[in-house]
Amino acid sequence: MAVREGAWKLVFSKQGNLELYNLEEDMLEQNNLAPQNQNKVDKLKTSTKNGAPKWENQWEKKILMLTGKRKNNVL
Repeated sequence: MAVREGAWKLVFSKQGNLELYNLEEDMLEQNNLAPQNQNKVDKLKTSTKNGAPKWENQWEKKILMLTGKRKNNVL
């Protein structure tokens, strides 16, 4: 699961880790900036609702519209 804001992407891993990437500078997501940017991590975390990114429902609607399947059946 992930949240995007501009160039920033916060990834919520299955292990419960948070990873932060600046996609303008690191498109391959190889340099986790979370330890050095706790304020940005906190800001992106607060942009979530009930622990899931706000875009999650929109993304699931798009998948359903395009495939006729819910996200969990696709991924």
